[in-house]
Amino acid sequence: MSSHQELHLQLLELNKMPQSDTDLTNWITAGNHLELLRKNANEDELIICATATHFNIDSLVVNEDNLNPLDKEDLLKWNMDPHRLPKSYASAKGLDDTFVQTIDPMSGSRKLRDARRLGVVRHYIGPDKRSVSYYEVAQEYAHVSQIHHQPNNTYSYFDDFGLNHPVVSITTTNQDAGITLASFKRQELELYLAATNSAMVRLFDFSLWGRHGFVPVATQPFTRYMGRNDLFYQQRIFASKCSETAGVQIIELSRPKSIILTDIT
Repeated sequence: MSSHQELHLQLLELNKMPQSDTDLTNWITAGNHLELLRKNANEDELIICATATHFNIDSLVVNEDNLNPLDKEDLLKWNMDPHRLPKSYASAKGLDDTFVQTIDPMSGSRKLRDARRLGVVRHYIGPDKRSVSYYEVAQEYAHVSQIHHQPNNTYSYFDDFGLNHPVVSITTTNQDAGITLASFKRQELELYLAATNSAMVRLFDFSLWGRHGFVPVATQPFTRYMGRNDLFYQQRIFASKCSETAGVQIIELSRPKSIILTDIT
């Protein structure tokens, strides 16, 4: 089993609503969800995008000059849709004034303006009227990493012996009802981050509810957990029946930039 498949199974388990009241109470705290993010931050297969009934995880490449100094309050204002496309037609007055506009993937956070996405979830309606989803890797990343889309739903590079090396692995809702997952190999991603003087910022939102559905109380305030610089979040739990947990994780490089950049030669 590949590391991508292992991540996919772990996310499937996290997306299941427990049946017993005790397990449900523990699940709603999102402790296992947060632990998966902490653990994955040190692994070689990184979750970049994951969407399902109960969670949404997405990632941005942020220039370090924009990110520093760290402003946690501002970063927690993030608002992003993994399906929002970076380009579209727009018209200010009429058809004669039509142009192609660039759409910022982020709203709410000042620190995350001008951030770049590593990919986007796209949809279309097929000939059989079924909705089809797929994950499209950002063109710049595909080009510099010299990776190519393969029939097994990976983006891979080929070495001098013609061997296939997956760099991006994808599972979509077409293959498994409920979950879309895109994971990237750490080595190639860190090379891109080092070369662009950037950091990877992972955004997450867990909306967890039990048999009574999602019944939030808008007036209930969030409790903020700001003790760590690499992972901080806000959470509110409603009568042990449902919860909202949303936050930010900054994925640190595993090696100094100077050493990472030697991989180019």
